[in-house]
Amino acid sequence: MQSFLNDIAKKIINSNKDLSQIRIVVPSIRAIKFLKEAIKNKLEGVAFAPQILSIEEFIYDLSGIKKATNIDLLFTFYCFF
Repeated sequence: MQSFLNDIAKKIINSNKDLSQIRIVVPSIRAIKFLKEAIKNKLEGVAFAPQILSIEEFIYDLSGIKKATNIDLLFTFYCFF
């Protein structure tokens, strides 16, 4: 049985010869790991990996906004308290 990620990896490899020019957005960081593994298993030679981002990383990259750290949030909420 062909898994979804293996099928996607096969389509990505067949659609473009230069994988380094592709940007893929997946739902989670865990999906990045498994998609990279599926692409690695489908490749027959050496190639640069496509850029694979989680939705969170993609939005931060697109907007330019940095995620607040826990310390920043603690001090901000303390000021309001």
